[in-house]
Amino acid sequence: MQPFESSMDEGGFFNSIAVTGLGLIGGSMVKALRLNGYTGSVIGIDPDSETRKLAEASGLFEKVLENASESSSQVDLLILAVPLGRFAEALSATSHLIGPDTLVTDAGSVKTTVHRMTEKILESNISFIGGHPMAGSDQSGFSSASPILFENAYYFLTLGSHFQKTQLEKLQSLVKMIGAIPVMTTPAEHDVLVVQLSHLPHLAACALVSTFKEHHPEDFLKFAGSGFRDTTRIAMGEPELWHDIFIQNKQQLSIGIDGLIDELLKFKSLLVNENHEEIKNNLTRTQKTRSSLAAKD
Repeated sequence: MQPFESSMDEGGFFNSIAVTGLGLIGGSMVKALRLNGYTGSVIGIDPDSETRKLAEASGLFEKVLENASESSSQVDLLILAVPLGRFAEALSATSHLIGPDTLVTDAGSVKTTVHRMTEKILESNISFIGGHPMAGSDQSGFSSASPILFENAYYFLTLGSHFQKTQLEKLQSLVKMIGAIPVMTTPAEHDVLVVQLSHLPHLAACALVSTFKEHHPEDFLKFAGSGFRDTTRIAMGEPELWHDIFIQNKQQLSIGIDGLIDELLKFKSLLVNENHEEIKNNLTRTQKTRSSLAAKD
């Protein structure tokens, strides 16, 4: 990663940041910022006492709070790194930290509903830019947070109805600073794309595990090879987090499920009719498509 260059001392960056939600994503952001030289003020907010202890012990924060009411300082950047089901509550609870020059952003994997919520809760003159790093882990919590989690990951940014150009430039610089690659898109385009790249694969992994459990004793999982393990690893993701994602993006996920069912039924038909040539063609096409991603694995 190239060293970050920014005129922080000349007001060219965010001088103060508050992060609500110090789990894997929020914690990794702070660790990455500090690793790459950010020296401004960082306030951490999390209701979990064990998380707060770990965050305080890390020495990365100016202060770590149980709730935002314990601070009255307005910040330059407010990052909401909480499950989507708690987004509206967290935004309302931190509203007093938001000033006329504050930029609000999030890290959730559904953008359309988040933008709707911010329009209802925030004053019309408050800047909001949605964010979603395409990075994660089957582990969770501050203890699993890593300063290199975002290395070379694409980081989607979705523009709200009000924002300042200088704030967008600063946020793009922050994304680069933590090692990620900023990509601009619309909330709707984002939600359609991540269904195929993230939400549907997670649901498919869960379905594979459920299918196994319906037909075999759980103890038989000890016989699983790398294929089953690799394909279903993401099913270990945090249930609350994924429940919220599925519900918030249910329309696009439903369309994705229909598409997956269609593909499975097509392949079932090929098997039943013993269409050997088309089965091989299908497998060749998917192998070629997936191979284009192999260099990034």
